[in-house]
Amino acid sequence: MEKRGIGCTADVMVFALLISTAISILCAFSPADPRINSERYAESFARSTLLSFLNCTADQFGGFSYRLGGLGSGVNIPFIGDSLKRQLGHKTIAQLLAEDILLNMCLEAREVTLSPNREMDDKLRVFLKSVLDNTIDGRFGYRLRASAGPVDLGFTSFNFNLVVEDLSCARIQLCSETQLLSLPVSRAELTKITRNQHGINLPRGLKTELVIEVSLELWST
Repeated sequence: MEKRGIGCTADVMVFALLISTAISILCAFSPADPRINSERYAESFARSTLLSFLNCTADQFGGFSYRLGGLGSGVNIPFIGDSLKRQLGHKTIAQLLAEDILLNMCLEAREVTLSPNREMDDKLRVFLKSVLDNTIDGRFGYRLRASAGPVDLGFTSFNFNLVVEDLSCARIQLCSETQLLSLPVSRAELTKITRNQHGINLPRGLKTELVIEVSLELWST
């Protein structure tokens, strides 16, 4: 009887230990964990922010304009137009990024990067940072990336990279959300741009279907 009692007591102790371990594991991954809550909130916030950000028009954030340059006179690209003074309040941020890419696809040749329309690119970076600063409002550190390419020509390549960030108080990256956008331009239009900007004709048969990758990282502060 004593042995049976000791055996029962040991079984109860082992069972209690298993329950205690299970509860500890569950608590470690419980939604009540502030770290998990923070990551889940950041993921949701980044996803909704990026979607709305790309689809909002510039007018909703005070408008956007720049002076067209670098394409030469008389060039009329259907997607862009031929006006030197560009008022783009009606365009979404996704469309602004696409226009920036078309005007500022960088030519990598002989360790020199040529980007012909700096005003558009510089003003857009300032505009995007202002929008993100007001939207995120110090809740997180952030890094926005937009990239396209590279388009390999063999002897050189074209690519585009834009980064806007505020990581001054950032500690740990919580999440990263990405959206893929198509570049709304035909091969003929892209050929015209590269010829006017860089004096280069795209080789026949070259695949030029560019995809814009836009990602938003959020960091804890």
